[in-house]
Amino acid sequence: ENVTLTAYFIQEKYDVYYDYGYDFIEEVVEASYGQPFTPITPTRTGHTFEGWYDSDNNLYTGDATWNRESDLHLVALWSANDYTITLDLNGGTLEGPTSFAVTYDQAYTLPTPTSSEGPFNGWYLDEVKFTDKFGVSLTNYDQTNDITLKAVFYIEIYTAEDLIAINNDLGASYRLKNDIDLGGVEWIPLGNNLTPFTGIFDGQWYTISGINITTSQTYIGLFGYNEGTLKNIVLDQLTINVTGAIEQNLYGAGLVGYNNGLIDDITNLTGNIYIKARGGATAYVGGIVGYQNTSIELSYLHNDFMIEGDLATSVGGLVGYVGSTTISISYNSGTVSGSYSVGGLVGYGSTA
Repeated sequence: ENVTLTAYFIQEKYDVYYDYGYDFIEEVVEASYGQPFTPITPTRTGHTFEGWYDSDNNLYTGDATWNRESDLHLVALWSANDYTITLDLNGGTLEGPTSFAVTYDQAYTLPTPTSSEGPFNGWYLDEVKFTDKFGVSLTNYDQTNDITLKAVFYIEIYTAEDLIAINNDLGASYRLKNDIDLGGVEWIPLGNNLTPFTGIFDGQWYTISGINITTSQTYIGLFGYNEGTLKNIVLDQLTINVTGAIEQNLYGAGLVGYNNGLIDDITNLTGNIYIKARGGATAYVGGIVGYQNTSIELSYLHNDFMIEGDLATSVGGLVGYVGSTTISISYNSGTVSGSYSVGGLVGYGSTA
């Protein structure tokens, strides 16, 4: 008997490996022998896709008919997009151009303008800071469009939240725009010895009231540790009640615990400062400055706070301890008490 046999063929399939070329992203698809194959067109934020390249570094655009008898490995080639930053000088002046090309995911540096308003603080997009005061980008460029950045010379402080946020940028320049009531919440001093305040804070003679500090810490005050400029500040309804840990040195005052910067025109209205040292620790307590570690002149300091330094090394109505600093046009009318070196103006030090 005759027999008819029918041949059956299995269509071979091969793997196509897509290597996206970033973030370890890979994908595998199948290609069928004898069938057309067109590779996918991927997308990537901030980049333009330039094509797929095979293991021989040849550009691959697809096969009208897949006649390959092996898998295919492809790597994507990308080019980062260029964008334009336009500068809004915000009343400042700048020599040279005011628009600059930047590349996605790359660092950049912009020029710094000047202004009679004050020192340049950085370039901003709305409330987001994009560069430091030297014009150097804080992060690589991550926008997918052209943008306009505004020059900021002073950051304006309107609320308690704004004041607290100074801790996020201790090198900037700030200007108080109205009275602020901190509401008696536990205040965290601005700056310490590792990250001091190095900027400018101009209170513009507005009042900050309701500072409350009861947590044991080394540097105590509105500012903990200052290496910048503090001026034109009024403090009211302040409460500091701190007992240090055993052998914990303390530097405390209404304005700043430890000062290595410039201070001018500070007024303390109503408030109480009580700081206690324990276990032989040193403590320097003042109405305005706890420890003054610079020879820069202090002037126009006025204190009405009641001040007590329990077992403190030195206690002063204006400054707890000073080196060779001149204090001028200043007075204290608050009561001052302590265990060792106590003075109406200065607890201990050499002043003129």
